[in-house]
Amino acid sequence: MDMKGKHLIVDGKMKRKIGKGDIAKAFREIPPKINMEMVSKPLIFEDDEHNPGITGLAIIDYSHISIHTFERTNRICVDVFSCRNFCVRKALNLIRKILDMADERVIVIEREV
Repeated sequence: MDMKGKHLIVDGKMKRKIGKGDIAKAFREIPPKINMEMVSKPLIFEDDEHNPGITGLAIIDYSHISIHTFERTNRICVDVFSCRNFCVRKALNLIRKILDMADERVIVIEREV
């Protein structure tokens, strides 16, 4: 079976400190907006000692969403990956709204499996 999907990569700077609640909200709101569903409870970890920041991973049908924040450099990285097509504009609008990024760089990779 041929599958066409996308990989949305968004890297930027945080305008403010992003917390676990912000990441949880992104995981709740992005999947239904792009016609996907969460298939398990998201994992959200905070590391204060080695690499201050938060890492979150949500498994969605057809793949995943990951978010990484780096407090020392004020950076944030977001990936929305799916083996099924989705509306990049909708996902990007929510990422911008919930995570309030600055100086973002967006890459979209078309995938064919």
